[in-house]
Amino acid sequence: MTSFIQHHSADSKFDESQEHILYQQDTSKPTRIAVPVLQLPYINKSNSYESCQINQSDTDIKNNEFESLERTEVNESGKVPDHKSSITGLSCQPQSSNTSFSIPIDLKNTPNSLSARNFPSVTNVTQANEANRNTGGRDFNLPTDHLYSQLEANASNFENNYGDLEEATEDDETLESIEPDHYYGDTVPVFKPTMDQFRSFPKFIKAIDGYGMQVGIVKIIPPVEWTSNLPDLDDKVKDLRIKNPIVQHINGNGGVFTQTNIEKKRTYTLPQWRRITEESDHQPPARRGERRKGSERTKFVRKRRHVSEDNSEEGNLLSKPSYRRRAGELSSQDLVELENFNYRFDSSEFTAERCEELERVYWRTVSYNNPMYGADMLGSIFSDAVKDWNVAHLDNILNDIGVDLPGVNTAYLYFGMWKSTFSWHVEDMDLYSINYIHFGAPKQWYSISQKDEAKFYGVMRNQWPDEHRKCKEFLRHKTFLVSPAYLANRGIKVNKLVHNQGEFVVTFPHGYHSGYNLGYNCAESVNFATDNWLKIGSQAKKCNCISDAVDIDVYDLKQRLDMKRKQQRALKAMLPSANIVISTQIDEEQS
Repeated sequence: MTSFIQHHSADSKFDESQEHILYQQDTSKPTRIAVPVLQLPYINKSNSYESCQINQSDTDIKNNEFESLERTEVNESGKVPDHKSSITGLSCQPQSSNTSFSIPIDLKNTPNSLSARNFPSVTNVTQANEANRNTGGRDFNLPTDHLYSQLEANASNFENNYGDLEEATEDDETLESIEPDHYYGDTVPVFKPTMDQFRSFPKFIKAIDGYGMQVGIVKIIPPVEWTSNLPDLDDKVKDLRIKNPIVQHINGNGGVFTQTNIEKKRTYTLPQWRRITEESDHQPPARRGERRKGSERTKFVRKRRHVSEDNSEEGNLLSKPSYRRRAGELSSQDLVELENFNYRFDSSEFTAERCEELERVYWRTVSYNNPMYGADMLGSIFSDAVKDWNVAHLDNILNDIGVDLPGVNTAYLYFGMWKSTFSWHVEDMDLYSINYIHFGAPKQWYSISQKDEAKFYGVMRNQWPDEHRKCKEFLRHKTFLVSPAYLANRGIKVNKLVHNQGEFVVTFPHGYHSGYNLGYNCAESVNFATDNWLKIGSQAKKCNCISDAVDIDVYDLKQRLDMKRKQQRALKAMLPSANIVISTQIDEEQS
């Protein structure tokens, strides 16, 4: 008889995505371990789903869905090529493929014992040995305490690899209630969770979902334990390049505006970007009795430009030699500036009163000047060491769509300045979004409560009938802007929120939102989804006039999730019921 046993390197961790190899072994000198067979789904190389036979122990196993018992002879003396290897998963014999799936059991550092698993009717080593002798096998002679420590290690390994779906398999789990700490402007919930509440992103979002689905937006102030452990960004900001930012032209009056974005063919380092944001044209008016930032620099620049003999713009900060170099090439002066650059920002001037003052200034002067916005820059400055609430690696179901979609399930960076704007919109596919300000000035956010969604859409449709006629999803274009006062006059209340550095803002499906930046800042954002979104996403409408509009096959995603969770439930059902895990390292010399 010939059987297949699965192996991988003894010093490697289990990874469900890694390629596994089935070694065919001669069974002329069998070790004689008897196993029952469990039918379990697995993913083959083409990402389609089939089933395979996963071998377990030959004891009377109850409360598990096994289809049959089957005895398999496994050759102990078979040689594993090129290295020592552990049998690191229960052996798997696929029905119709040359690929396999293994249960994640970490078997390294457990010498001279055969890989097996014992279930409820086998509760100690003695019973395991007796059961094995009855089938012609040899004794397991490892200490009981080692076996149980091995079991604990395996359970930990399982959680590391499959913990992201644990919530979905524990439907009876009672979700902790998380209440807002306070409300911004009496409408927008602001949460200040404890570290225990904050640690699991999916559970936290599920707990607060009801609040966000009422007003469209919430703010989360992370616990100090999380914030204090964030690494400095000094090294990361040196590599940042703001490539081809958009110049925003906003036209209109009476609280009704349209926004046109024109790409600027230029790349900036962060020190260069900050210097531009501090020019007087890109600074808000100073508070009474104070001088506006950049005013001295502007006078100096204009003087130099005025006396230039060849009428060139050498006095313009953007026309310095370092800016005229080839893309990616920096002068020695730029390099020194970059090396000594301090990205940090003192935002103490942005009190509640100051933000309200600047809001009035914004709507009064929104069409003046043309701010730049470094929007939709693919990348992240979160350290990989940040495991919880890392915007670049959020634990959510969009990780299972099987492809990277920029800004949707891979992060974007945003570099703002005073008055750089994001017009009214909802997210593509009516997804959730999360936005974190790493450093810099605040963002002013506006949102429309979901109950006013249709009314808001009607107001915007009436204001821009031609655009609506061309595209029913015209508000996904992020082109149309109306003021809170304009909407209030039409019976729609606008929720307001100031978003500071070191805080998260989450937007929710069907919650229209817009806003602007109050100065130099850097934010990171991405979309995400929950189980509740699947129905919403299946009904979401796509903008067909934008060639690269996001389109997610929600049916395919649900099929992937269902299969993954079915697989997890089957594995999870086996892990808690196992009382002993015994493993063996096959030594080349034994062959």
